[in-house]
Amino acid sequence: MCLHTIILDKKNPNRIYIAISAAGAFRSDDAGKTWKPINKGLISQYIPDPNAEVGHCVHRVAMHTAKPDTLFMQKHWDVMRSDNSGDLWREVSGNLPTDFGFVIDVHAHDPETIYVAPIKSDGEHFVPRANSASIAASPAATSGKPSPRASRKRLLRQHPSRRHGRRLA
Repeated sequence: MCLHTIILDKKNPNRIYIAISAAGAFRSDDAGKTWKPINKGLISQYIPDPNAEVGHCVHRVAMHTAKPDTLFMQKHWDVMRSDNSGDLWREVSGNLPTDFGFVIDVHAHDPETIYVAPIKSDGEHFVPRANSASIAASPAATSGKPSPRASRKRLLRQHPSRRHGRRLA
């Protein structure tokens, strides 16, 4: 097990998020005195109870300071989103080449854009050659709501030397 994510909510100094591989995500609303599992909506097919409250392999959680109630998660398999401080998660993996990965982050100026780096599988830790660009989810892909900017906004943010990539939803 590894504690790999610690997030402090700048708008609520008593709120702390952590994520632990093979355990899940947890939240404290009292500056760390008590902790609550926040894994509802996560499904992990390789644990005895796929809907268990604890035991999910969360690889990283990300938050934008402008929207502290919206969290994004890269789970062992699946990219997830919560709009209520982790109380309920839903999948937003879209049509990624694979939804396995370790990296997830939120764009510095756009709290509705996330970046992930999908890798081939849990047994083969490399970015598929044809999809070695970083993938960004647009507002429509992550929130499920149409965005007036969605038609102008590219879903794929890729390194200038790359010409091919895949889009999320």
